[in-house]
Amino acid sequence: MMTVGFASWLLTGCAVDKVGCDPAVTRSASFFTKLSCDVSGSYDARSQDQQQALALAQSRNHELNVALLQLQAEQRDLEQGLVVERARRDSLVRSLNSYIAQVDQQAAQNALLQKQVRQARAEVDRLGRLPASTSPDTQQQALSRVQSEIETLRAMLP
Repeated sequence: MMTVGFASWLLTGCAVDKVGCDPAVTRSASFFTKLSCDVSGSYDARSQDQQQALALAQSRNHELNVALLQLQAEQRDLEQGLVVERARRDSLVRSLNSYIAQVDQQAAQNALLQKQVRQARAEVDRLGRLPASTSPDTQQQALSRVQSEIETLRAMLP
């Protein structure tokens, strides 16, 4: 009888798998269940599984950190590009305002020319208020159009 009991106990120890040997589950388990988990190596297998999962999570975390650093570097580059583009646009707007002021001074007697100067000035002001998100091509087209209008006004001066 004792031999049959011992053999049964050994077989039940082999029947316990890694999931059944979760320490959270086996807290309230019997002594023999815990002993069978220990003897069968299920605790060690579960520990190895957890270590592999941790190593995988750490590897993924490292990859995400590298990707984050790359995104931050790209964002800095984009911001620097925007600053340069804004400075170029502002310089061009100042230059256009200077031209308009010159044309305005020379055209003081000509009412039609003054009207055209006011329109050109309004266009330059509108260009100065373009949002930073406006594409560079759109900005360049608008600036080129205003420059040609100003050059036309200059040609009309006596």
